[in-house]
Amino acid sequence: MLLHVLAGALLIASRPLWLDHEADFYAVARALATQGRIPAPEEFPPGTADAAQVTQPPLYYYLAAPIVALIDRAPVTPLVAAHPPAMCVGGEAFNSIQHGTVLTPDYGFPPSGAPLAATILRLFGLFTLTGAVIFTYAAGRLIAPTRPALAVIAAALLALEPTTLTMAVTISNDVLIVLLSAANFYALLKLFSTGQWRWAGVSLLIAALAMLARLPGWAVLAVTLIALALVIGRSLLHGVRSRRGLLLPGLAALGVAVVVGLVLLLNVSRSGTILGRYANFEAIFGEMTGRIALSGDVMGAVLRASAENYLGNLPLATRYASLQGPLVFAPLLLMLAGLAYALVVLLRRPREHSRLPASAGLLLASIVITTGLVLVRNAINVQASGGFSSFNGAAIFAPLRYYTPALPAAALLFGLGWLGLGALAGLVMRGERPRQLMRGLVLAGGLALAGFFAFNAISGAVTRIQTQPRTEVMTPETLAILSSASPADDRQAYADGLPRISSYRALPDPETGLIDLTLWLTVEAVPRTNAALVVRVADQTCTFAPARGYETPLAWRPGEVRVLHTRIPNCAASLPADAPISVGWSAAAPDGQVTYQTEPVSLGTTGGASLPIYRGCPATLGIFAGTFWLVKFNSPPEVARGENYQPSLNWIVQQASDSISGRVITFTHDATGTAYTCAQGDIAMSAWVTGEYRYFDRCVLVFPDDAPTGPYTASVTVLANDNTLVPVTDAAGVPQETGSVPVGTVTVR
Repeated sequence: MLLHVLAGALLIASRPLWLDHEADFYAVARALATQGRIPAPEEFPPGTADAAQVTQPPLYYYLAAPIVALIDRAPVTPLVAAHPPAMCVGGEAFNSIQHGTVLTPDYGFPPSGAPLAATILRLFGLFTLTGAVIFTYAAGRLIAPTRPALAVIAAALLALEPTTLTMAVTISNDVLIVLLSAANFYALLKLFSTGQWRWAGVSLLIAALAMLARLPGWAVLAVTLIALALVIGRSLLHGVRSRRGLLLPGLAALGVAVVVGLVLLLNVSRSGTILGRYANFEAIFGEMTGRIALSGDVMGAVLRASAENYLGNLPLATRYASLQGPLVFAPLLLMLAGLAYALVVLLRRPREHSRLPASAGLLLASIVITTGLVLVRNAINVQASGGFSSFNGAAIFAPLRYYTPALPAAALLFGLGWLGLGALAGLVMRGERPRQLMRGLVLAGGLALAGFFAFNAISGAVTRIQTQPRTEVMTPETLAILSSASPADDRQAYADGLPRISSYRALPDPETGLIDLTLWLTVEAVPRTNAALVVRVADQTCTFAPARGYETPLAWRPGEVRVLHTRIPNCAASLPADAPISVGWSAAAPDGQVTYQTEPVSLGTTGGASLPIYRGCPATLGIFAGTFWLVKFNSPPEVARGENYQPSLNWIVQQASDSISGRVITFTHDATGTAYTCAQGDIAMSAWVTGEYRYFDRCVLVFPDDAPTGPYTASVTVLANDNTLVPVTDAAGVPQETGSVPVGTVTVR
């Protein structure tokens, strides 16, 4: 348990606040704390309420709101103040923002306000998982009272698995389902072992809370129904005919109906449909013809996505690829071994050990139901987005957190598999001491895997802490005697207390095309605005945030000198000698929109040697309107007529524009000139954001059965709002009179 708390605390320290949807969950909890209500979906722009998490079931918000109300008492909390767009084409490895939230003095040590409340919510998530671990251990003791190894192994795995730990220390409602599912297994196993119907009431209460926590809570209810059906069936089979014996199952059935009815009424009151948060599925169901297409391709893609998410939090598995297969298949095989052991127990000694097989069946039901929900959800998304393509599975999303109701069950079934191995060893070996030794080795094997998980979680967190970018701090006196810095002629009277650019060192590398740049900034007043630095080399610009977003001027103090280091790539044609270098500030409002830019300060030139193009620069296919850089065409080499074809484009948005209507991909048959167009996109170009790297701008196309076979050339055009073609230049900067640029080929067969 100490390892569990240590690993969780390190994960909290290593992960910057407001990752994923943390800011959204916090904002809803804060609205409940300050306004006494959860915002309604109609208060948000169309299509954004789900992303803002206001359509989530309310239980988590009612648990989080008191913490927020106690600590965060500021009239306004700008949670996700955004950096100015940090666009540095080709230099992403040195300059892309790693911390997306602007840090203020509240984020210092000790934190205060919203950062402190958010940190406590993360600790709340960690200790929620601790509760789930305790219930899992207790459930394991009920499954096999004389074999504590099952409970120990299951609890250790749930406590230390890195993906589960990471989920727990993220501000969200995911970990609540893990706790409620583990508590539900304990209640149901108590019902199995004691026959006391009050545990059925406890289980129904837990199931109701689970449905009020998150959509997968319905899987908890399904497991409860299966368990109640088993208990009622056993009672009827044994000939229970008393009034009490018949009344209690009836009350349980009534309780189920009441619980389900109340949750459905809550969904209707908030979303206008019994589907609640997934109200959009009604429209999808209405448009579907036939059944849900749960194909092997979809199932395989979902399971691969889940395995990748699980392995992605195991640094050793990333470093040593040979570990990935065993880490995926060993737990699955051990769970199958657990089921086999339960079946053997059922066949050999059904009366003395009926609890163990029934428990294993319940665990299996939880895993199957939860996995089925994940598969169906992804199948619906795939069908709604035009079908599945083996090349582009953009609609597939199945992180391990989608399986939260089944995580305690998987841990217990895994422990049962180790128990089965110990029993098998006991049959093979003679003598009590050798059997005890073998059982000890089996227990050690299970705990070794838990230790492996703990090592990965702790080492990953420590590495992230050690590698977080930081600016160096020195005094003005130290800067004055620093011989490697050249003074900058910065005499501006900066508004908003922006630091003065005091000194610099620019070292162009004629071999790589990079400029190694160091800036010394003198903080003369308390900065009052969010800002980034814009470096200009000839006609190229590179914008970067201090310490890649882990620091901002807002958190600096007067009298300090901050040392910033970065690398600027040359992504234009070969840069001539003595190209001018300058730098200035780009100030921004809390939403990241640039409010003004300061006059650039000269940093000398690139020197006497020309600079080649840096090898990390994107291979630009075309530049539309001077700001939309098309850098990649994604497509399989071949596609069959009648097959779902999902080509996509990668873009760099240097300057967003609401005057752009959209893009069109045209496929022209090389021999006949027959053309097919694909204009559909997932997100309109007018909604793209400055500084954004837009990956997989996808469209869906089906070549008809009578389409000519053979190679097609794909070309791209961009339309303005008046349907005129936006001007475009090719990779060499040559204007294209046709308004289109070729981007690749595909062969239709």
